[in-house]
Amino acid sequence: MYCEIGGNFPLSNSDLLLTPKSSDVWGCNVFANTVYVNSGRSALKILLDQNYEGPKNVVIPVFICDTCIEPFVKRNYNIEYYAINKDLSVNRESLKRAIDGFDHNCIVYIHAYFGFDTLDGIKDDLCTLRNEPGITLVNDFTQSWLCKNQIQADYYVCSLRKWLQTPDGGILASDKDLTIDSNALLEYNKEQTEEYVNASLLKNRYLEDNASIEKKQFYSLFKKSVNHIEEPEVRKISPVSKMIYDNVDYEKVIQRRWRNARFLCENINNKKIEKVFENVPQGCAPFYYPVYVNGNRDDFQKYLIRHNIYCPIHWDVPVYVKDNSQANDIYTKEISLVCDQRYDADDMERLANVVNRY
Repeated sequence: MYCEIGGNFPLSNSDLLLTPKSSDVWGCNVFANTVYVNSGRSALKILLDQNYEGPKNVVIPVFICDTCIEPFVKRNYNIEYYAINKDLSVNRESLKRAIDGFDHNCIVYIHAYFGFDTLDGIKDDLCTLRNEPGITLVNDFTQSWLCKNQIQADYYVCSLRKWLQTPDGGILASDKDLTIDSNALLEYNKEQTEEYVNASLLKNRYLEDNASIEKKQFYSLFKKSVNHIEEPEVRKISPVSKMIYDNVDYEKVIQRRWRNARFLCENINNKKIEKVFENVPQGCAPFYYPVYVNGNRDDFQKYLIRHNIYCPIHWDVPVYVKDNSQANDIYTKEISLVCDQRYDADDMERLANVVNRY
């Protein structure tokens, strides 16, 4: 069997034989109202176009994916960025200044990073803010979906698809009424789903050491599938994805990710690699295990690839962030080590050994 760590997350033949089991995705039954869509950006579009009626002002963490900023830019929002500290906690003074700049009449967009409780230091502040009449608190829990406790907010958005072997998946949720008829949404993109399924089955054959399969065959299909997510239309979640979400053993997923991240935390020992989190506490559900590269990050990433280890960077500097000095070290040094449920202790030992030899 071909030994590869990371890369696209393929579904299996058995995933296609599953049947729906529930109406709510894991952890989302706590919300009074939910709308399941094809992506997190679709969820944000619905929020801004059909539910939020306040002033077009928003404060956003300076360390963020550009797909979270773009919907605000396209709708001509006034945007202020608040700083994120090197340990990925929120800089409280920077957040306060950004909100004060809008006279406390704005959306406050929050985001916990990598499945760790990076919002812990401002929980009391967020509780106070949520009770202010001019503030609308939006919790993007894309990277903290499987964590036990969510920060209370007015609205919640999440890109579910990044955790599992699913073609698509996003959610908008709130305890407020959501003025959206889910039956009126466009149908899921069948072409996108088929491309993801076909790419998955090809990759599985490749990983089984099938000599007839070349990597470029499934890589190009995965890329085409993801490109569909970038289309402007808001669509329903695909039946394939919903069936997978309904049938996953989430406690197993959480424990495997926690054990894998803890192993990396305890066993990586390289002066060129700086850990973002010095421990992996119980209760967190790691999305990845992020580290900083003190040196040439591109060289390090290429080194990992030579060892068949594919670790992403979160994120490239968004084009909308004109001054990223508040998060420069994060954007230029961060790389996300894979620790998901596909892998066991032997895989993590291999990954740690490769990192330590760099």
